[in-house]
Amino acid sequence: PVVLVFEDIHWADDVLLDLIGYLVTHVSDHRILFLALARPEFLEGRPTWGAGMAGTTMLPLEPLTAGEASEVIGSLLESARETTIERVVATAGGNPLFIEELVASLADDPLSEELPGTVRAAISSRIDALPPAGRTALLHASVIGQTFWRAVLADVGDLDDVDEALEMLEARGLVQRRSQSQVEHDVEFSFKHVLIRDTAYGTLPRAARRQLHAATAAHLERALPDPAEVAWILAYHWREAGEPSKAIAYLLSSAQRTADALAVEETWDLYTRALDLAASDEERRAIRLKRGLSMAGLEDYARAKRELGALTPELTGRELIEALIAQGHSATWTEDSDGTIEIATRAVELAEADEDRELLLPPALALLSGGYGMRGEEGDLQRAVETGERGVSTWLPGTYTHWLAEGYHMQANHSYWLGRYDGALEYSRLDVEASGDPKSAEFLLRGAGMKGLVLAGLGRYEEALTAVETAISIANAMGRPVNVVTNYSTGPLRDIFAADEAHVRSSEIADRLGPSDFNMPWINARADVIAADLIRGEYGRVEVAFPETYEDATSSLAWERWLVSGRLSAVRAELALAMEQPEEALEWAGRALAMARVSGRKKYEIIASTALGQALTASGLAGEAATQLRTAVVEADGLGSPLYRWQTRAALAEAIRPVEGENAADANLLEAATIIREILAALSPEHAVGYASAPQVASVLAAVS
Repeated sequence: PVVLVFEDIHWADDVLLDLIGYLVTHVSDHRILFLALARPEFLEGRPTWGAGMAGTTMLPLEPLTAGEASEVIGSLLESARETTIERVVATAGGNPLFIEELVASLADDPLSEELPGTVRAAISSRIDALPPAGRTALLHASVIGQTFWRAVLADVGDLDDVDEALEMLEARGLVQRRSQSQVEHDVEFSFKHVLIRDTAYGTLPRAARRQLHAATAAHLERALPDPAEVAWILAYHWREAGEPSKAIAYLLSSAQRTADALAVEETWDLYTRALDLAASDEERRAIRLKRGLSMAGLEDYARAKRELGALTPELTGRELIEALIAQGHSATWTEDSDGTIEIATRAVELAEADEDRELLLPPALALLSGGYGMRGEEGDLQRAVETGERGVSTWLPGTYTHWLAEGYHMQANHSYWLGRYDGALEYSRLDVEASGDPKSAEFLLRGAGMKGLVLAGLGRYEEALTAVETAISIANAMGRPVNVVTNYSTGPLRDIFAADEAHVRSSEIADRLGPSDFNMPWINARADVIAADLIRGEYGRVEVAFPETYEDATSSLAWERWLVSGRLSAVRAELALAMEQPEEALEWAGRALAMARVSGRKKYEIIASTALGQALTASGLAGEAATQLRTAVVEADGLGSPLYRWQTRAALAEAIRPVEGENAADANLLEAATIIREILAALSPEHAVGYASAPQVASVLAAVS
């Protein structure tokens, strides 16, 4: 098999560690061995790293025993006396690196009676024993870095024969030549161990280090066709050279690159380093703005919200408006609906009066639209659609593309909730189209998932299932969390009564997630579990799970408060009907209907109306039930959902049978059965069998057979 070795991963950043995890997960069909070496303290910071990767084995490397250490020393010093071996064993304490350095120091000075007491002391004694040219080369190379290059050393090192010095250092095991070089037409070397480099670097006087760092940076700027490729290296050298302004420029360049690579902590760290070097309030303000905007773009919304909230009082003009919009998005994705609306309203007012109005007003309007949709009070969804349309329809092409993708996504949501499925489908398409920026990945996935929900609403179930499975595949391929797109996938599954599969998926997400700054996926998944259990006839499970989930939803300050609690109220009414509790069904159906009408959510207005009509029927109020259900039939036809079109007709048939007779009831059942057969004809054979066997479907078909 191929073996991939990652050494010293205790030095690795989050991006590299995530990359290793991604590779392990995505090459399971190939014969590849991944070997990662780290110090024990690595697991203190990441105690579960590797636990989720299939086939992982952890092998602790204990210190060498006395016998093992003696064997190593004997192989390195073949003519060593027993007493010498015993001295090295006793001093090294089983540390292989210490053993190697002690043996090397003995090789350099065979007559020495004293052994260094630490690894650093052993290395230091070896450095002191070097000839002048070799010592100078080693010390100067330590300034360049753990990895260094011949041409750089020759330029900054003041050496008569750099090749001879490097050969000497190689022969003594202090540096090693690399077979390949990251710098074209140059030879790459590295220190054999980081402690060798650190010890050599610590030997140099501070003034000498500064001069050498400046010389190294100047050489790299001259020699490299694009110095920005190694901006972080140049920033380090200019900082150590005492040139903060040059260091800041490269730190900012490097931060932009790490942001483009979606490396959150590295980006924050680079901006913070630049901030520490800034000399003026103006410079610090500019860096803080970049840092805050980057955090918002990298989805670290809680940190962005704090950073930008503290900074906006110091800003004016376009900078202030952009900061407010980013702060508002951060408020959105930390579920602060009032904060989003307040911030967005201010951004809109400022953008209206700004000289860059055409540029800044559309994203401010889109943000305000999202705030209305999140709050969900009476008239808010209509306001959201109108405000959002003003924003996305006037957007300057090529500007703020990640905010545009989010704007389209929110418009798709609002249109879907209002029952405008054709509009929602178009906005989902535009969302996916606009999500070319890596920072828009979340909205690429949401757009693909929303497409599935809308197609299911239109009765195009097989297309819907393909769309949501594609969204999940894209998320996996991108290494993105699949929580939200998996939640999307369960809607079409429940609509075709594939409740067992929907239950498995929703349970997985509900168990995986927990309370956070953004609770919607977690609470939504729990509501989905309840909905699937209701279809499966698991009424006891619904009764147990309902109270806490409902309380969590109604306690939210965002979508859950009206969107999820409205769903759950309708589910509770249906549960009461199934358990023959008409009075409770009336109460919950009435509550669900009132909530749906306030928010304008057409689908749940139909569901609640149907449940209310059925509860009235069960209560012996056939006339009121018929009126309620006839309204539901008209609304279902207007919505265009085949599922609700046949369900409302089936419920109406039962309501009117006692008062209008068998013929009127059977006519409605026949219409319901016709719609069901159209659905079955469009489903795959497997899905059609499952759909037809669902009890409420089977009862309608049996009634007209």
